[in-house]
Amino acid sequence: MSESKETDNKVTGPPPPKEDPKDEKKDEEQMKTAKSASLRKGNAKRSKKSSGSSKSSKKTRSRLSIRRTLRDDPEKEMKATLLTFQAVKGKPEQARVQLLLCNISDRDIFVKLRCSAASNVTALPAGSGHIAPKSQMRILLTWKMPEGFTQWKDLRMPKLLLTTYFLQSGEKSVDEAPTNTRLMARVSTSKQCDPDTPPIEQLLLDAVGKDTGVTPAPTTSPNTAVPATTTPTEPTPALKTVKKDEQKEEEEVDNLRWIIIVLIMIIVLLLLQK
Repeated sequence: MSESKETDNKVTGPPPPKEDPKDEKKDEEQMKTAKSASLRKGNAKRSKKSSGSSKSSKKTRSRLSIRRTLRDDPEKEMKATLLTFQAVKGKPEQARVQLLLCNISDRDIFVKLRCSAASNVTALPAGSGHIAPKSQMRILLTWKMPEGFTQWKDLRMPKLLLTTYFLQSGEKSVDEAPTNTRLMARVSTSKQCDPDTPPIEQLLLDAVGKDTGVTPAPTTSPNTAVPATTTPTEPTPALKTVKKDEQKEEEEVDNLRWIIIVLIMIIVLLLLQK
C-alpha cells in the first residue's frame, strides 16, 4: 500500500500554484480589447471595399444608361434642327438641299458648317463664309449614299454643326462667345428634286433668346432674292424659327372646331323645337 501511494504521488505531483484572480481579469480585458480592435479594423476594410465597388457600379451604370439613351432613343437625337434632303431625279444615290442663311441683324456674322467624317455630305461653294448685315448666304449640301446601301432609310442620320459669331472690324469679337447649333439630315421619302432646283431650308440668324429651328423656303432657283426682315440686335447671333405653315394649320383647325360647334347648336335647337 505504501508503494502505491508513493507512485501516485510521483505521477500526480504537487498541485500547481493558483493564479491571482486580478491577473486573470486583466488578461480577459486585454483579450476583449484586442478582439474588438480587430473587428473594427475588419469592418472598416469591408466598408471601404463595399463603397468602392458601389461607386464603380454607379459609374458603369451611368455610362451604360447614357450609351443606351443615345443609341436606342431616337427622339433625343431629333431635338436637333432637322434638314430635309430630296433625292435627285435620275440619280437616286444622291440627295440635295440648299441651305439659305439670312443675316437679319445689323452686324457682320461669320458662319462655319461642319459635319462628321463618315457622313458623305459635301458643301458647295464652301462650308464657311462671311455674311454682311441684311444679306444672305447659300450653301448647296449634297449627300451621297455609300456603297452597299440601296435605300436612304437604312442610313444613319448625319450630324452637322453650325457655328456662328459676330465679327468686329473684320475679326472675331473677343467678348462674345460663338453659338453652336446641331443639325441633322434626312431624305424625303415622297419627293424628288431636279439637280438645279433642290429644296431650300432657310435659317434666320437673329438675336439670342429666340427659338432655334428651320423654315422651309419655297423651292426656287439659287439666284432668287429673299426679302430681309428687321429685328433688334443682341450680343450674339442665333437662329429664329418662322412657322407660318404651322400657324395656318392651327387657324384652320380652330375654324373647323367653331363650325362643328355651331352645327351642333343648330341641331340641338331644331330638336328642341320639335
